[in-house]
Amino acid sequence: MCGIVAYLSKNLDISKETFKSAINTLNHRGPDFHGLWVSDDSKLALGHARLSIIDLLTGNQPLRSKDDNIVIVVNGEFYQYEIIKRYLQKKGFEFQTESDSEILIYLYQLYGVNCLEFLRGEFSFVLWDDKNKYIFAARDRCGIKPLFYSMYQDALYLSSEIKALLTLGVPCKWDLCSIISWENLLPLENRSLFENIFSINPGHFILATPDNIQIKKYWDFNYPKEGAIDDDIDENKMINEFRKELEEAVTIRLRSDVPVGCYLSGGLDSSAILGLMIKHSKSEVDAFTISFDHDLYDEAKIAEETAKFVGARSHVFKITNQLLSENFFSAIYQCESFILNNNTIAKFLLSKFTRESGYKTVMTGEGSDEILGGYPMFREDILKYGFRALDHENRNKLVEHLYENNPAFASVFSKNTAGLDVTTIQEILGYVPSMFKMGAKLGEKLITLHNENFSNISRNFDAQINFINQLDQDQVMGRDVLSKSLYLWAKSILPGLILVNLGDRMEMAHSIEGRVPFLDHKLLEFLVNIPSSLKIKGLTEKFILREAVKDIITPTIYQRQKHPFKAPHPTLTLNPFTELMLDVFNGNLLKYSFIYDQSKVLKQFNMTQSMPEAEREQWDVVFMFILSQCVLQSLFKPLMPN
Repeated sequence: MCGIVAYLSKNLDISKETFKSAINTLNHRGPDFHGLWVSDDSKLALGHARLSIIDLLTGNQPLRSKDDNIVIVVNGEFYQYEIIKRYLQKKGFEFQTESDSEILIYLYQLYGVNCLEFLRGEFSFVLWDDKNKYIFAARDRCGIKPLFYSMYQDALYLSSEIKALLTLGVPCKWDLCSIISWENLLPLENRSLFENIFSINPGHFILATPDNIQIKKYWDFNYPKEGAIDDDIDENKMINEFRKELEEAVTIRLRSDVPVGCYLSGGLDSSAILGLMIKHSKSEVDAFTISFDHDLYDEAKIAEETAKFVGARSHVFKITNQLLSENFFSAIYQCESFILNNNTIAKFLLSKFTRESGYKTVMTGEGSDEILGGYPMFREDILKYGFRALDHENRNKLVEHLYENNPAFASVFSKNTAGLDVTTIQEILGYVPSMFKMGAKLGEKLITLHNENFSNISRNFDAQINFINQLDQDQVMGRDVLSKSLYLWAKSILPGLILVNLGDRMEMAHSIEGRVPFLDHKLLEFLVNIPSSLKIKGLTEKFILREAVKDIITPTIYQRQKHPFKAPHPTLTLNPFTELMLDVFNGNLLKYSFIYDQSKVLKQFNMTQSMPEAEREQWDVVFMFILSQCVLQSLFKPLMPN
């Protein structure tokens, strides 16, 4: 994985020194080599910060075609590139490197923007077509790799991270619509937190000249219409086919010129990945695990049991509140976004530990819950809207029982629909997703802490309806409840929170490339076309995965329900992290916040200390949100929009 930067203008020359500074801000993404290409007229520049994983000797970028008509910078990996390379060589193309990225040049020369159909992996890229005088830039199908852009002063700016755009001179102002959406746990996949700085949607590409940007979709989940899939299928056959697809997704991600490790929790997803890695790896595999000083959230013993069972070497890193407080500002700087729990900082620290252990590349289990219905919220939706044989009373009893058996999720459960336009949501979607209730629960608490100016703005904005209106309605309408819920999650929380706060940004902060087999698009295309009953069977989540990998996981993992990767809630005891929180809340960062009222926040914080633990946990998410907003204000100094 790497960092990329690009600039295109009709009138303004790019300063090479400024552009080099922008590349330097991405050094953590690519410390091995910094490359720069500038056009003869200085109106175009492409930059690259390289983390060398494939082709350690000749793969530096930017890469150019032999006729200099095409110039590219790529972040990520194209898997099975050797097969494509042989195909292109038979077509007469001559390769100059052993890099996987070079296939993009010749695929584009053959197929234009349709080259995206051939690319399998986690990637974002920028390509300059000198003949047609436009930039072609794209992002992978699920948004694993970031790519931001901005149009400012008749110039187009693109980069893997926002900080590089700011270095190039793009102004930094809060995006109020994005903030309110985030407060309701609906991060918008095409928006950053900052005005006029956008994210290319997952599965989309742009064609851009200095005057115009066209945004086009090349992939989506395409869940079949309700009733289009026959539920009367051979269950064992489907399980075996899924195992084959998952095994291939893992195997192709073992291709690397450096060792590949594994992030291991006490959950089904990472345990399955590790088991398949051990089966197909030619060398020993190292597994890296986080440990917390809290029984409910510490999974180290279960992870070590898994590592021993499959024959991996286990490495456990102990997270303390002291470490969390010392690294909070640094992690937020890399994240460039709000956080809800210190699991983000814990992932930042795990990546640091893994890099110091000599690794550049790891497999991770992100994405499984989002495609297989792992969270209790998905089971709640099925219980309430999918089981027609259940009456209202029994539905509610089963939902409450569901969360009683998932104490780490209990704080997100909400019966309350306050703050939701239930009638409109019901009319459009046919039901009220539990993820909307979960988000509205947070939003309602944050509203009480807004200052007067922001409160007036937020009251007139409906985050849920705004989110629904931005969806491709053809992808939502007519689907079963689980497919709808999975799609909604995949268009908000997956790319906006999971793959940022727990994925790319925390890994690349320490030059770690995360590979995500569960989000392999071939695997996804298989999974969207199986019955929902194989994803959630009864009340068993991720049923097909559980059965498919039964032989390579421990009985403990096989029988265990989904447990979230969360850090202990910080305010349950007085500790170095709560001291950091109080320092910020009592200081100027909150006093001069554009969004929150200091006196309200401090009053609520003091009131929370006498609440029952479950209620305090709910407010902890609120305080983490406000704390991260204060730190973002300190680091990036965004202004309020005019």
